[in-house]
Amino acid sequence: MRKKVTETAKAIIGRRTEPTKTAEGSQIYYVHFETTGLKIQLVEDILPKLIDGNAMYRLYNPNSYEHFYTGNVKEKNALVNLGWKCEGIGWYAPKSSKTPVYRLYNPNNGGDHHYTKNKKEYDALCKTGWKGEGIRWYSDDAKGVTVYREYNPGQAIRNHNYTANKKEHDALISYGWKNEGIGWYGVK
Repeated sequence: MRKKVTETAKAIIGRRTEPTKTAEGSQIYYVHFETTGLKIQLVEDILPKLIDGNAMYRLYNPNSYEHFYTGNVKEKNALVNLGWKCEGIGWYAPKSSKTPVYRLYNPNNGGDHHYTKNKKEYDALCKTGWKGEGIRWYSDDAKGVTVYREYNPGQAIRNHNYTANKKEHDALISYGWKNEGIGWYGVK
């Protein structure tokens, strides 16, 4: 059982989020503080329980420059233990839908991963030597949160990025990445 701890801190800068409703109907406010000597960390298993979907973690490998996406906490933690940097929750995927998202792995180029909701693209890449890893999550058929897909023509491998952050998407396009439109959708 978790122990609830309340601390008071003098904030240099405090920013309150909009309230999140709990299942019991109460509201939780999260406040980000920038202070001296105080670190506040959101426990990652609290927020996903408040949203009707699966948390999709985004990780980054500083050695290979690859981004990796997973809804599996054990897989995320194993990669973090191997040196990957967890960038947090990228979006929330519905628990199911009519639109699966597939993951592929290319063993021939140092371990690139690719993600697509397009079954024809998935099958075509499998025929060229990619290892199909099957359905890994689902796209929201209600199209709640857009997850964008970008392609970097300057990289031979690890050349796709997926983000629900429109500012990140636009910045990558301005740096020369190609806009490949919408990869899939997350839930609101």
